Amino acid sequence: MRGLFALGLTILLLFGCTSSNTRLGLTTKGDCDSPQPPKLPLRDSEKISCYHLAAITAAYMEDDDTALGTCTDIVGEIGSNHKNDDLGVQAETERNLCYFDIAKIIARQNSTDNDGEQFALNVCSNIVDSNPYSHSLTGAQVTKDTCVNEVQKLSAVSMQQYYGSQNNICSLALALPLILGFALFETTKSRKMK
Repeated sequence: MRGLFALGLTILLLFGCTSSNTRLGLTTKGDCDSPQPPKLPLRDSEKISCYHLAAITAAYMEDDDTALGTCTDIVGEIGSNHKNDDLGVQAETERNLCYFDIAKIIARQNSTDNDGEQFALNVCSNIVDSNPYSHSLTGAQVTKDTCVNEVQKLSAVSMQQYYGSQNNICSLALALPLILGFALFETTKSRKMK
């Protein structure tokens, strides 16, 4: 029974590895612009969130320029057609959220070098703080300051900086066995004295 389960799992994994990116859950801008034949073309409102997902995918694939360009295209290609309606406002809000998301991903992935942090900070500078259409119905507001703070926090807790610091919790974890060993030794010593 276990062998059959292992064989089925292996076949499932191999199928996932050999099939197209969309089956793996990865989205590209091309998938948003022209979905595969069984699907209908996406409406502009659907393309906005699809572009956001495509930018996140590109950021995780470490294609930072494509991720940045895809976020920019949310307003450039979709929102520009809807300047005076709710879809234009949604595109601007989603673009800001997109910049925020990819900046965090880039800062997390490239936290070992200052170039990655600087690129993430440059992404934050694209966020438009004053949206004249903003109101409670457009969703979460993201500001440049919020983005910069998050990027700096993520860069500060990079593996190299965190483990290289004396003020991390791992220092306590390394000392804990010594403290427990000393306590055990003292307890055993005090029992023998009684």
